[in-house]
Amino acid sequence: MEAKLIRYLREQKLINQEEEKELIGRIIPTGKIVIETHRQGKITSSDIKRGEFFVVMKYLKEKYEKNNEVSSQLVKKIPGMLRIIIDDDRNEQMGNPIIEYRRRNGEDGTIVVRRCHKIVWGILNECRK
Repeated sequence: MEAKLIRYLREQKLINQEEEKELIGRIIPTGKIVIETHRQGKITSSDIKRGEFFVVMKYLKEKYEKNNEVSSQLVKKIPGMLRIIIDDDRNEQMGNPIIEYRRRNGEDGTIVVRRCHKIVWGILNECRK
């Protein structure tokens, strides 16, 4: 099973080989989330496995329990999430960038992902590849 987000964590030396295998074993196939990027007036999209994204965010939530507000919010939203929208043009102008999301139940919302959350931004950027 290809697990690009978990591989990213390992490449960044945030997990070891044993943790990588354990996290891969926790993934439950639950469909995909579309990641939509707005940049320079263009919209591109890719998708990420919902189950893997959930496992990675849950891992971050548990590992960084003193600084996990973004991963905690995402863990609550991912199960019903259909789309994440990242507007790079707007975020460049904002002090605290945001991601938008859309869920199956019709809920739309935003989550502030401050620039200092380099691990979360690294994962979101990996999702967009």
